[in-house]
Amino acid sequence: MAEDVKSEVLNFLEKCDDLKCCKFIMAPTKIKELLKSIAASRELCRFFYDLTNNFDFNAAKNNCFVCLTDGITKKNRLVLPNEGDFRLAFTFCLLVEIDRGIINFDDLLERYFYVDGSYYSSFQMFTDDIIMPMATIVRQCYTAVLSGSDSAKKDTAGDFSDTFTRISLTVAAEKLNISNSEIPLEDRESGKIMLTEIENAVRRLDFNSASAILCGYNYYLQYYGTDSEDFRKLIALIREYSKRQ
Repeated sequence: MAEDVKSEVLNFLEKCDDLKCCKFIMAPTKIKELLKSIAASRELCRFFYDLTNNFDFNAAKNNCFVCLTDGITKKNRLVLPNEGDFRLAFTFCLLVEIDRGIINFDDLLERYFYVDGSYYSSFQMFTDDIIMPMATIVRQCYTAVLSGSDSAKKDTAGDFSDTFTRISLTVAAEKLNISNSEIPLEDRESGKIMLTEIENAVRRLDFNSASAILCGYNYYLQYYGTDSEDFRKLIALIREYSKRQ
C-alpha cells in the first residue's frame, strides 16, 4: 500500500514538473494531466477532498485576486497566504476551473501574472508562484512515504514546518515583491532568475552556490535601492537549513 501511495505521489510531482517545464501552448494539456494524476490516486483524491470539502473558493477568490497600488500605478495580482492547506485548496480549485473553462487561462495570466507583455513570462510566474509551492507542500506532507519511512504522514498541510518548504514560499513571496517593486520592468526577470537559482541550489544542498547567488541578489537589491524583509527572512531560513544538513 505504501509503495502504491509513493508511486502516486511521485507521479503527481512529476506532472507538476512537467507543467513547470512545458511550453506555454501545452499548459492546458499539462494542467489536465496534473488533475488526472490526482483523480487516478485514491490517496490524493481523499487528500484534496479533505482540503476542499468546506473550502469557499468564491470567497477566497474575492480575497486573493487583488489590485495593488504604489500610489501611482495599479496592478492586479493573485496573493495567497502562506498557510499550506489554504494554498493547496485554492490551487486545486483554481486548476479545476481553468480546466473546465470557467476561468480563461490566457486572461488570468494577462490580468494577474503580467510581466512584460509575453505569455511565456507570465506563465513562468504562474508556475513559480502557484504550481511549485503546491508541489513543495505535497512533498512535505508525504515525506515519510517518499523516504520509505514507516512513520505516519501528515493528514493535512496546515501545520507543515519543514524549513525547505518555508524557503520555497519565501522565494515565491520575494518574487511577488519584485513584481510589485519600482525596479524597471526589463530588469525584474533577472532578480527572479537569481531567486530560482537560490532555491535550486538549496534543494541540491549546494550552500556555497546559494550563498554566492544570495550575495549577488543582495547587490541587485542595493543597486535599485530596494529593501526586503522577505530577503532577510530567506537568508535566515537558508542558514537554519544548512545547519541541519
